[in-house]
Amino acid sequence: MAQTESVSVQVVRKVADCEGVDPTALQPPLQAVIDTDALDSLFRLGDETTHADGVVEFTYKGYSVTVDSTGRVDVAQPRASNDCTSGETTE
Repeated sequence: MAQTESVSVQVVRKVADCEGVDPTALQPPLQAVIDTDALDSLFRLGDETTHADGVVEFTYKGYSVTVDSTGRVDVAQPRASNDCTSGETTE
């Protein structure tokens, strides 16, 4: 089944879940931290021909965010032993 949300939307949703807030309430917005257009283009929905191999890692709101070549988005607290949203993939 194909993903229905872009990678950047998944990141915002998962960090908001960890923070216990509405995604629109996150400050700073994700696009102030990373180029969301570039992130989404690396892991474009349903475009297997331009599928990127690799991993992108960055920090947002104190969380370590990892996006892999399958489009999986993991959000973890850097000093915590457990991921906040480990292993969830939106399908």
